[in-house]
This record gives sequence, C-alpha cells and structure tokens, in this order.
Amino acid sequence: MGHLHDFIGDLAIILITAGIATILFKWLKQPIVLGYILAGFIAGPHITWLPTVTEMGNVETWAEIGVIFLLFALGLEFSFKRLIAIGGTATVATIINLGSMVIIGYLLGKFLGWSNMDSIFLGGMLSMSSTTIIIKAFNDMGFQKQRFAGIVFGMLIVEDLAAILMMVLLSTIAVSTEIEGATLLSNVFRLGFFVLIWFIVGIYLIPTLFKKLKKYLSDETLRSLTAGEMVRLSGPVYTARDAAHKRLVELIEKGQPLPFDFKGQVVYYAGPCPNKPGFVIGSVGPTTSGRMDAYTPALIERGLKAMIGKGLRDEAVVKSIVEHGGVYFAAIGGAAALMSQCVKAVEMVAFEDLGTEAVRKLTVEELPVVVAIDSRGANVYQN
Repeated sequence: MGHLHDFIGDLAIILITAGIATILFKWLKQPIVLGYILAGFIAGPHITWLPTVTEMGNVETWAEIGVIFLLFALGLEFSFKRLIAIGGTATVATIINLGSMVIIGYLLGKFLGWSNMDSIFLGGMLSMSSTTIIIKAFNDMGFQKQRFAGIVFGMLIVEDLAAILMMVLLSTIAVSTEIEGATLLSNVFRLGFFVLIWFIVGIYLIPTLFKKLKKYLSDETLRSLTAGEMVRLSGPVYTARDAAHKRLVELIEKGQPLPFDFKGQVVYYAGPCPNKPGFVIGSVGPTTSGRMDAYTPALIERGLKAMIGKGLRDEAVVKSIVEHGGVYFAAIGGAAALMSQCVKAVEMVAFEDLGTEAVRKLTVEELPVVVAIDSRGANVYQN
C-alpha cells in the first residue's frame, strides 16, 4: 500500500507542476512542451526546496503511459491512404533530412576527435526527430489540420521506420565491431517481416472491423474514420428531407418531444419511392444536402451522429460536426437502386402526411458510403 501511495503521490506532483507550467506558457504564448520540460526539472530530485517525486521509476512508468496515449492519438489522426498520397514527398524529404543529419553528426564527431563508430552514432542520434514532441507541439499550436502537417506526420512515420532500421544496423555493428552480412541480413529480414504484418493488419483487418458499423456509431468509431474512406453501414437509418427537418426543428423550438431519440443515429436525406412487388422499398436516391443545412446543427446538438446525402455542407454544419464528433457520408453513384437492395426492413416513424418525405426507419445491411466530412473537419469537397 505504501508503494501505491508513493505512486499516486508522484502523479499528483507531476500533474500539479505540469498544470502550473501549462497556464504559464499559454499566458506567455510559448509551446507548452517547453513548459513540461521545465516542470520536470522543477519536480525532479535536483530541486530540494520544493516537493519532488519520491521514486524516478514512478515517473518513467507514467511517462510510458503518456507516450502510449499520445501515440494512440496520432493513430486516430493517421490514415494509410493519406500516407500513400504523400508517401513520395515524405520519403524524399526524410531521406534528405536523415542523410544530412547523419553526415553533419559524423563530421562533428570527427571534428571533436571521436572515433568513426562514435561519430556514426552521433549522426544517427541527431537524425532522429522526436515524434511525440512534434505531435504535441503541433496540437498545442493548432497546426494538426494544416495541409503541411500531413506531410510532416508522414515524414515522422517514415523517419520512425528508418530509425528502427538504423538502430538495428548500428547495434549489430557496435556488438560485432564489424559488418557481418548474415547477421545484418537476418535483422533486416525480421524487421521487414514485422512491418509487413503490421501493414496487412492495419490496412485490411482492423479497417474491416471498424467499417462494419453496427446499430449505433460510437465516438471511437467515428474518430477512426477519415475523409475519402469508403465504409459500409449496417443498422438503423432514418430518412428525412427538408420538409421533415423543418417540422423536427419546430418541435425543438417549442420544447416538444421528438418522434425518436437522435442520440447516435444516422439520417439519410432521401424520400423513398413506392416499393414494387417483391421489394421491401423502392428507389431511395439522396437529395441535395444543402437543403438541410439550416436545420442540421440543431439535430446534431441532440445527438445526431451521421448524415448521408450528396453535395457540399455550409460552414455552420462543418463546425457542428467537429464540435460534436459527427461525420457526413456521401452516397455513392447509383445509390437509389443500391439502397433498395441493402434495405431489409422499413418502418413509418413520423409525419406520414408528407408522403415520400415522411420520416421512416430503415434497417440496412452493408450500405456502402464515402466519408465526405470526418470528425476532424477534413472535407473531400475541398481537397
């Protein structure tokens, strides 16, 4: 119990010191990362006239947990498609950056009179940027959504892979004091095999699990989606066009109950045609989403998580999507006929007098749609 007390106590000191540093550096308009470094210095064992951590091992444990969460946040922002799109630029920039820093470090080591091995290690250390520090700095300065940030993140990913390879090579050389081809080739092969497995799992297996969205869209699922991705929806989808939206917002303004709970639901901007014999529903083509823009923020505030339609959305809708962690899907070509094949059940919900524009609950399976605006505000119509 005493160890647990020290463990929690060290966390309290870390959080209090980091909180004060955060407020101070925000007031000074400086990167908060610098404040965290200063906070670590103040809370460390070298400052004896202030409360300090009792066990450095506790700090290392909390630091590892923090890195896990920070890199997990990077994973939520990361997209293989985006990396492939900027892969050429990121790779060339990384090669130039790594090569330059390795050469500079090697020359600096030789200038200081170091051995060849020590000079090579110095070049390797100087060439490795801190992914965690750069990500945190970008987030603090609000740069993560800028176009150049995608290239920087791509460079960091490529650089991390190159750094792993470099560490394998340098450790092999340092242990054997010479380059052994068989050992070096074995290490490179194991690294390549691991990266290949990671790539296959990340590209095919995990996205397949996430893309089959069931019933309610969780915040975690939505954050994993990236503009431009195609996903398949399964579960309840409600149809509503502008006439139904107007009535829904009027109910909200009058303080009256809505016909269904919008929390975690999907609305499809469409009015289905009468069904033909043998079909659950007729053609259900999307209408222009802009017709619903005036009403959409009010529904998002009440829990609406996703919308399906076609065309651009105005700035107020995009802002509301980002604030509440929603997503806007674009129906793909031929959606009217495709929807009739994906719908397994139809239920009248509200405003039956509106005919085809009445609110209906559709149960769909494997409905393909494209992420047009993701939860971070990335917009396929603007790229």
